[in-house]
Amino acid sequence: MYNGRGCRRACVKGAPPMTCRYHFVMEYYSTLGPACRDCPNNRTACFERQCVTADGIERGIMTINRKMPGPSIQVCQGDMVVVDFENRIPGAATAIHWHGILQRGSAFSDGVPQLTQCPIPEGTTFRYAYEADEIGTYFWHSHDGLQKMDGLTGSIIVRSLKDPSFQHYDWDLPSHVIVLQDWLHQYTAERLPGPRRFRRGQRPDALLINGRGRFINPVTNSSNGIPLSEFRVFPGFRYRFRLIHAGCLVCPLVFTVQKHYLTAIATDGSPNKPVVVDSLVILPGERYDVVINANRPVGIYWISLRAVGECENLNIYQEALLIYEGASYNSLLASPSPGPAGLPEGVVLNPLAGACKPGQPGVCVNQLQAEGPLLAVDPVLTSQDVIRMTMTFDFHTFDYDSLFKNPHFYKFYVPAPSDIQVAGRMNNISLILPPAPPLSQPDVLENLCASGSEKCCQNPQTEGIIPGHRECINIISVPTGSIVEILYLDNMNTNGGLTHPIHMHGLMFYVLEIGSSDDRLMGKHLLSYDYRNNPNPNKKDTIAVPSFGYAKIRFKATNPGYWLIHCHILFHLDSGMGAILKIGEQSEFPAVPKGFPRCGDYKPGY
Repeated sequence: MYNGRGCRRACVKGAPPMTCRYHFVMEYYSTLGPACRDCPNNRTACFERQCVTADGIERGIMTINRKMPGPSIQVCQGDMVVVDFENRIPGAATAIHWHGILQRGSAFSDGVPQLTQCPIPEGTTFRYAYEADEIGTYFWHSHDGLQKMDGLTGSIIVRSLKDPSFQHYDWDLPSHVIVLQDWLHQYTAERLPGPRRFRRGQRPDALLINGRGRFINPVTNSSNGIPLSEFRVFPGFRYRFRLIHAGCLVCPLVFTVQKHYLTAIATDGSPNKPVVVDSLVILPGERYDVVINANRPVGIYWISLRAVGECENLNIYQEALLIYEGASYNSLLASPSPGPAGLPEGVVLNPLAGACKPGQPGVCVNQLQAEGPLLAVDPVLTSQDVIRMTMTFDFHTFDYDSLFKNPHFYKFYVPAPSDIQVAGRMNNISLILPPAPPLSQPDVLENLCASGSEKCCQNPQTEGIIPGHRECINIISVPTGSIVEILYLDNMNTNGGLTHPIHMHGLMFYVLEIGSSDDRLMGKHLLSYDYRNNPNPNKKDTIAVPSFGYAKIRFKATNPGYWLIHCHILFHLDSGMGAILKIGEQSEFPAVPKGFPRCGDYKPGY
């Protein structure tokens, strides 16, 4: 039953779970390659089975099964997902993370190289296996280097008749999964550490909606004619659309649909009481499920995606089409594209800068309430026996001598617009990963620390020391079953321009508070959390922390293992903006399968 044949089905009460098998083949590929034949001159050719158009600009990419986005895994709750991942890329290793899947009892399938597994070498196949035990909208992506940005991503949908959101829509179609990507016109590795003068920085060249879009030449204002993504509906029905931000760069995206409200019913897989908005802001790693009521006159309506934040004035946007059955393409002539200005944003879900104050048209995720009746307040929210910790994140800015006249080779990248070199940090540490995964090779950390290696954060630095800055394996340990509250503090004051999406592997957390820079300056982040403000908060696994603002989350550490916490902006993570949460002790971790691959340093005694 390879490639999930039979698993994309209506979930039936009482039906036994299935084992859903997939074969993923990772290759170098190209946009508008030979499979596309005469696209875009011949529109039909743009839909050939193995044609990847992107935005119509030719470039090399990486793909799974010659698709972008890659194959969509759509299963029922309780199914076992088994993916044989075959690496056919010369000279490259990889690992695949199943973003939002909690991996209870299968931490070795979480897909973080050097933490939960060894990278998958060229010419080998690694079998991932996990239970789809939570309903919701998730996605998979490479977690090795910069590969995700070059095309290695796709959706995961877990459905169930127990979904409490059923009452809010009529149809939940596989074709209404929307994968959003930011996109570059060159391999991403060319931007790390990045050029100093030509095309520097980490802003996208374009956006894609389900792997498609039209690039508008900024000089001639002409389009290359690539077909846009289309989503079809019948009049009079309510449709569930699942939005996934699989992008990697610094610009949040505003999603709007012409003349239609969005009824948000879930975030990061967790159902919430419906909230009606005009638009929503979505950051890398986040997912939102919305209901669109096809109650407008029969026609074709614009779906608008616009980059904001640091990209606010760069006119980076993309479009798709919402097509009512029976509509004529001629109707587009009467409703021209909104273009870079986008559609009116109105009431915004997840607004930037934590702008959820009385009188402002915004709904923050800490204001969402979980779907279902409130039978009792969760003890996680009311407990006073809480491990509280603060996690700050910022950038260390190097001067010339500390970076280039130093025996230690610190990792860095060159952001725009200034000619500076920076490294991402959490709690003043740029994260590096161990030489072997401690989940399956527990001696690796003990040996590093015993050897005096600077890679162990417990050991002092001996060479090239930079005051207040370290590069080491940053592990935070908590006991299994403990209640943990984390205060995320953004220590970079970028005047509201840069919002960090912080993702936590292996866990869902309650979103308690989100505060703007003004709230932080007033000291509100220092106040104790009062669960009575929202006794039924929603859960997430990725939280957008406002620029120089804060977010407060809480969870019960019920999933033993090593779990990565990191900014989901790719260059921030790869330059160190992450930490490792260790839950429990090695004896509590799930046993790795027999024959699990091993790796590590090779230092023979001569």
